[in-house]
Amino acid sequence: MCALCEHPLQWTNWHEHRHCFQSAAVRPAECWALQEGSGLALCAQSLAARRTTAARFEVRLTVLKGLGKVIDGGDAAVIRYLRTLTPEQTYELVRSAVPALQARVSALLKQANVQEPRQERRQVSIPESIPEQMRDKLRQYEAKLERRSDRLTEKGHTRSYAYIARLMSEPRRLAIYLAGEGHTSWVSMKRRDVVSFMAKNPAVLRTSVERFLRFLEEDRPFAAASTVQRKGTKRKSGVGQSSPAHEVLMPEELKQILDRVQSENTEPEYLLAWLICKMGLTAQAAYDITLDKFEVNEAGRLAVRPARVWVLVPKSVAAVFERNIEQLFPGWRDATLEARSHMSLFLTTIPKVHDFVNQTLGHKARVLRASAIYAAIRAGHRDRITLVETMGVSVATIQKLERLLSADLHRTLPADFVKERNKHIKGTAGNQDDGTE
Repeated sequence: MCALCEHPLQWTNWHEHRHCFQSAAVRPAECWALQEGSGLALCAQSLAARRTTAARFEVRLTVLKGLGKVIDGGDAAVIRYLRTLTPEQTYELVRSAVPALQARVSALLKQANVQEPRQERRQVSIPESIPEQMRDKLRQYEAKLERRSDRLTEKGHTRSYAYIARLMSEPRRLAIYLAGEGHTSWVSMKRRDVVSFMAKNPAVLRTSVERFLRFLEEDRPFAAASTVQRKGTKRKSGVGQSSPAHEVLMPEELKQILDRVQSENTEPEYLLAWLICKMGLTAQAAYDITLDKFEVNEAGRLAVRPARVWVLVPKSVAAVFERNIEQLFPGWRDATLEARSHMSLFLTTIPKVHDFVNQTLGHKARVLRASAIYAAIRAGHRDRITLVETMGVSVATIQKLERLLSADLHRTLPADFVKERNKHIKGTAGNQDDGTE
């Protein structure tokens, strides 16, 4: 029996099949996929539109099965169904839907007044080999990170679905290392143990380890941790002395990478790389961008809004954007902003952003983003507010990148002007050319 439409299912080989889009499956006449012109066919096509994990497939199967039962019953019935879904289920529905179904559903999501769709958080696995006392602290730290993520989300910030798992990665590795050295609790850990761990694992992010060590010293609820200071200590600024400098590429190197992606990869992959390398978006933010962030102005130019300011897209890149958007969502310009806010350019064209970052960008998404912001600063856009409003970058990140600039900003001036300035400073302006630089 088909897991989607619950009709009898046959197959031509000895493997048992769950749905009619699997190879060798024989579709019955009642199969949803054969109901042309019906929303049932769109639900069936969406089930196998893109590969995913077994757990996420079950979520997809559940939401599409429920949607199929009401999709031909009118908009009111679909809206009632959408209100029953969790934000994670809504995300999976929009992510897996074929463009025609995505356009139809997204137009009703705003009317349904549901929560913003979000990807289910990546689960953190803590091995049983870690002593119980150490596991308890790791769980407490995970709970703290979850509260922080929820609080930031409530304030309008966005965090990746892997945000907590990524911050837990280094403490988890540290616990595994200490357990292998014979430690049974965090109390027995010495500074030399941390130094030894860092030496044996040079790829570990030092800032993540230090953040966890500060948590171990706090031993208090997260709500009060940000407001309590040790007596006699001075609060550090947003960019501490120990913060490592960002690794960046020169604008010429950045252009070479973009040219390579354009020549060797698909157009959607090039556009995603362009948003990272030119607009300074994070890989996840660029991947999740929706069509309400694109607009065609009165002059016929395509503009994009990476953060809060509209930026004109170069004509050569705009042509690629418009061609791909029209293929996925014909007539998108006439759709309302609410409907376009659920139309994603990359969710159906690039299966996994993690694979894109690893295979296409060579694990350098953060470096490329920092390089885009650094290139903007080098080009003369040094006003921090402008960078924040245009690229959505934090002031702390801007401050770190500013350290990479020359201390003498006059170097951006013509060499002759600097030469004459130095003569006035040294009191030799009335003399003949003395070669002073």
